[in-house]
Amino acid sequence: MRAQPRGFVSRPGKPSPRQPRKGYLTPAALGLPVAALLRAEGVTKRFGRTLAVDRVSLEVPAGVALGLVGPNGSGKTTLIRCCVGVLRPEGGRVWVCDRELTAGDIEAKRHLAYAPELPDPVRTLTPWDHLAFVAGVLELKGWEKEAERLLWAFDMLDKKDRLAMSLSKGEQQKVMLAQAFLRRPRVLFLDEPLLGLDPRAAFVLKNEVRGVLASGGCAVIASHVLSLIEELCAGLVILSRGRLQFVGTPSGLRTAAAQAPGTPLEEAFVRITEPGGGVQVP
Repeated sequence: MRAQPRGFVSRPGKPSPRQPRKGYLTPAALGLPVAALLRAEGVTKRFGRTLAVDRVSLEVPAGVALGLVGPNGSGKTTLIRCCVGVLRPEGGRVWVCDRELTAGDIEAKRHLAYAPELPDPVRTLTPWDHLAFVAGVLELKGWEKEAERLLWAFDMLDKKDRLAMSLSKGEQQKVMLAQAFLRRPRVLFLDEPLLGLDPRAAFVLKNEVRGVLASGGCAVIASHVLSLIEELCAGLVILSRGRLQFVGTPSGLRTAAAQAPGTPLEEAFVRITEPGGGVQVP
């Protein structure tokens, strides 16, 4: 038998590969070498006296989505913002496609895409303006056809010339997601991506994430919707008070919480995150 390729790991845990979904081809499923596209070592961030992220280390390879979950205020958004360069951590380092992410390194950021939890489009620009801006900054060629495809998929093509200030919150979220997918990212970060989305847009979102993975990219998805995490993510980590509390897979979370296979993932999450319920990762 061919050895399982390396899956998502987090120091000092062991590789935790997961069989890909039937019909969903990833580099791992094809037995190809799987490189770590995202590496974070000892990321630490404080806000005054509050330690928001405490020495978190992660590694996410090509073809893998990592689910990032945890209670409110556990540091998920802060960790993501440190990994995409929006926030500068007090400690630790981040590499994207083997390039260290620094304040002035545009090349590393070219491989990144980030859709924040709260959509914040420029109020006086249209959806098409937003996509054109991203295409211009990244020097994308022939982007118009892909932009139209994304707007059509998210049911926004007939609204492409409306000002963002006139769009609903859900429609603004669709613009942010279309921006993220337009750049064909190698490393995709989504923070609560289902927030405000209708069922069709949620369906499109999942397919677009699968497309990123199938093309050799990776994703980090922070969400309280654990059914989304289980559907898309091979790796799973739980943050609690800025520290890694669990590292593994969705099925591994059930095992750690002494829950039977098929038990709703929420039950295992509640069990693990109870006081004394999880094993703190050094």
